[in-house]
Amino acid sequence: MIVLSGCELPGQFVGKNSFAEGTSASGHHISAKESSAKKPSNQTKAVAYSDLPTKVTRNIHFTFKADQDETADSNAGAVYIITMTVVNGSSVPIIFDSSKFQIIAPDWSERQRTAQSGTIRLKPGSKATINNLFTKVSRQSLSGSGIFVYLTWQHPLAYVYKCFESGGVSSDNLGDTKLIKMNTPKQADSASSSSSSDNNPSANTDDTDDDADDTSDTSSSGTVDMKNLTQAQLLDWVRADLASKGLQVDRDNILLTPGFEDGYAIVHVDTPRTQSSGISWHTVYRVNSDGELEVSTGNDSYTVVSTPFPDD
Repeated sequence: MIVLSGCELPGQFVGKNSFAEGTSASGHHISAKESSAKKPSNQTKAVAYSDLPTKVTRNIHFTFKADQDETADSNAGAVYIITMTVVNGSSVPIIFDSSKFQIIAPDWSERQRTAQSGTIRLKPGSKATINNLFTKVSRQSLSGSGIFVYLTWQHPLAYVYKCFESGGVSSDNLGDTKLIKMNTPKQADSASSSSSSDNNPSANTDDTDDDADDTSDTSSSGTVDMKNLTQAQLLDWVRADLASKGLQVDRDNILLTPGFEDGYAIVHVDTPRTQSSGISWHTVYRVNSDGELEVSTGNDSYTVVSTPFPDD
């Protein structure tokens, strides 16, 4: 059940009701000329959430609340249903495909998929509540690492940790350093090959059309959607830029650690200390809202790299 406030519902009548033509209540007569006249529309077209820049998504707030399902078989242990509330605090009308919400975690072999389908439209300043967004979720799944995402891991919404407690969890916890550490793979890529990262559960995001939003899918020609890279694709791009600088992840024992910071998909890069100087090197890569790979230049500043995405 989806409860919407201040948003347009698919199939909702807007304007003239053709079934009511020729009828009118006393004192509410509408002439044929008035009812057929077209009114100019100044409504802004809704934008898919996955296409929004970070400066807009930071004003869209998500809350997730888990409640125990008392009707479930108790022999299987406590299971929960999860309700999501989203508030559009931006000035942009937005649209979601409710079937694209997921729960993923670095140490899960499979993700938890939503039990819902359909379209959610939110006008600026409005909110929607989606009951039973997820069903049959174990308590264990909500007691450790895990994150609510939209479409892919590049669109984090909130960490799941203890969302069964009073008030649930919200987007605010994405900045919690404890939860960031909990959800960062211990060894994302040290001396492993590129193919091993593809088998990493933390990189378990769909590369298929099934998990792609209608508005952000890859094209039929196979072109990569730079705004919706999988974790494996992002790591490959970072490797390519490091290679352009003469660095090889495997040869140089470079550690790549993917994660999320301030709404961005990022990769921490760490090199081991050299025997001669004892100096190690650390930097951060991220993909910006335009789908460009950036590297940290220090003091919270980033610059776009010149290395193109490594298309096969």
